[in-house]
Amino acid sequence: LKRVRETGADVVITDLIIEQYDGLEFIRDLRSLRPAPLIIAISGGGGMPVGPLLSAAERLGAHAVFQKPLARSILADTVKRLLQARQTILATLH
Repeated sequence: LKRVRETGADVVITDLIIEQYDGLEFIRDLRSLRPAPLIIAISGGGGMPVGPLLSAAERLGAHAVFQKPLARSILADTVKRLLQARQTILATLH
């Protein structure tokens, strides 16, 4: 979070099970930044049901959620799609 605050980020990809940090809390913190980055949340569940965890991430503002394992091509396509959508939205504001 500190790095995103200091340098900014267009997109943040985060696992929801993070050592030393709650992934859902991380999403809340990211959403409070201005400008807020686009957020992609991923999880394998870490021994808990993954569906409710990913649903909670969506409710908190993740722009895309995926269950692991995840193909790199899907992740890359999602980043590209989100960045293109953001550019379209920003272009209409100017």
